Amino acid sequence: MRDYDYCEEFSYHMAAVLDRKAKKPKRIRDGRYRVRYRSKEFYMWWKKQSLKTLKPIIERYPVDFLRAFVTGEGSPYRYQVHIYNTDTRLLYLVKELCQGLGIRTGKRLGLNNKKGAKVTFKGRV
Repeated sequence: MRDYDYCEEFSYHMAAVLDRKAKKPKRIRDGRYRVRYRSKEFYMWWKKQSLKTLKPIIERYPVDFLRAFVTGEGSPYRYQVHIYNTDTRLLYLVKELCQGLGIRTGKRLGLNNKKGAKVTFKGRV
């Protein structure tokens, strides 16, 4: 992660989920920050998750989800944020969440269905 504050907040929440002490982000060679946690229980839970199972949690905390999602997947451009992801169902959910919070979004998703290609979601805040 390039944003220290975002990495630190992630570490704080991950530590709370795992009932552990939060770790300080460490800077790695390419200038990004990283924190590492290990938990077999969390890994086994996470492997069972899908958008369908996570959607109720996402909808309960839309602001927190959008802040994290846009930080990780978004790219600011002038007064817009462009979001890149290959999961169109997830992008449609993001669009619905934005609209539910009164954030203007683009009218359609720009899709490129080639394997490994980016799917672009554009909108105005």
